[in-house]
Amino acid sequence: MLAIGVLLAPELLAGATPVRIFRTKMAVPRQMSHTRSCGSPTGRVGVSAESNGNRGVSRRNAMTSIPATVGAVALGSFAKSDRANGAMIMFPPDSLNNRYFLLRAGEDQLLARDTIITNKVYTNSFEHGLTGTGKKQVVGAYENLRSMLSDSDDIVLWPSIQYNAYQSATILSELLGLGQNRVVPEYTFLDPRGMGTFEEGPLSKYDFVHKRDREQGILYAPPRNVDGTDNESVNDVFIRVRQALSITETQYSGRTVIFISPDSDCLSVLEAAMRAPSEAGFLSSLANHARFAYAPGEIREVGIGPLPSEMDPDSETRPKRKVTEDDVRATLSG
Repeated sequence: MLAIGVLLAPELLAGATPVRIFRTKMAVPRQMSHTRSCGSPTGRVGVSAESNGNRGVSRRNAMTSIPATVGAVALGSFAKSDRANGAMIMFPPDSLNNRYFLLRAGEDQLLARDTIITNKVYTNSFEHGLTGTGKKQVVGAYENLRSMLSDSDDIVLWPSIQYNAYQSATILSELLGLGQNRVVPEYTFLDPRGMGTFEEGPLSKYDFVHKRDREQGILYAPPRNVDGTDNESVNDVFIRVRQALSITETQYSGRTVIFISPDSDCLSVLEAAMRAPSEAGFLSSLANHARFAYAPGEIREVGIGPLPSEMDPDSETRPKRKVTEDDVRATLSG
């Protein structure tokens, strides 16, 4: 029964309705097939299961099916269920359950001093507190947001716990008239991109890093630091923001979710992933995420598919530049 509990844990953590377990009979998948696409570190992975109907099986047969299921979970796969639909989002996504806005926190004290600080030790430092300009930027974001919302929007704020992001969320919630129950702190997945050896350097170092992202691809990371500061690649950031989106897509449906991040890279990587024109162009879109850079206090609604400015004027679905397999290989080998 311990093994069964482990299998059910992901659904329970995702907020799904618990599945009933009977002592004498247990419905198990009769056939399970695995599909996995290759060619990139972000390939689609999935498992489909066919129900065994109402026919009961013995406890021995039920237990013998567990190792195969555990193997599927260990590979990062997920089992489809009639009772819950919690799973990792595949990119580029076909559809979303919620409406999404991305907001970069307003200017903080460190940004005003042209200093990069991304080490998690300083997450709640008062130096990350908003400046007077930063607070005005959040108010400006509210004015822009208000023009895009309607009375039917059921809003949830999802801020990083870094001081500037959470302070921005607090101001925004007051302006929107939201209770504290609509502010959900995110403890890890929306952290600023770790800048490694560029920690405590000028903001111009971001330009250098973004140029390397474009030239060397999503696996490039800033040089390591000796003080414990993370040095993250675009792929590292993508893994985190994908987790955040997967949680909200599992937990909510029909909501308006506003992600609030301390820096631009978290948001630009997420938008680049969502706006990738196709699976073939996905890696190229991530490597060029800086084209979606966010200014302090900037808010945007994001959806699936490329922006109109990136589309062929003769087509509603075809990007201007066709991304070839050579482009993908060059991105991976860079």
